[in-house]
Amino acid sequence: MLGLEIDGKLAIRPESIYLREPGRDYGPAMTAPVPARIAQHQLLGNVVRYRVQTAGGELMVDRLNRGARTLLPAGRQVELLFDTAELNEVA
Repeated sequence: MLGLEIDGKLAIRPESIYLREPGRDYGPAMTAPVPARIAQHQLLGNVVRYRVQTAGGELMVDRLNRGARTLLPAGRQVELLFDTAELNEVA
């Protein structure tokens, strides 16, 4: 799913998963894009927590709250990028 050789499960913090923005350079430490769909969002002050569905299951993604104009609605198709330095194998 991530374009990495993985044996087992991984853990990553919600703020280390990125909703891909066109034109933004994320650098070489990111995984290949993973297709996803916004299922729901929750406003948490300066953070928006998105619940997203992927082929591999459901994830939580935290993003800075930049105002109502940038809020992504349920059903929106997005691509996720994962910071490989923040991926941790779990038993």
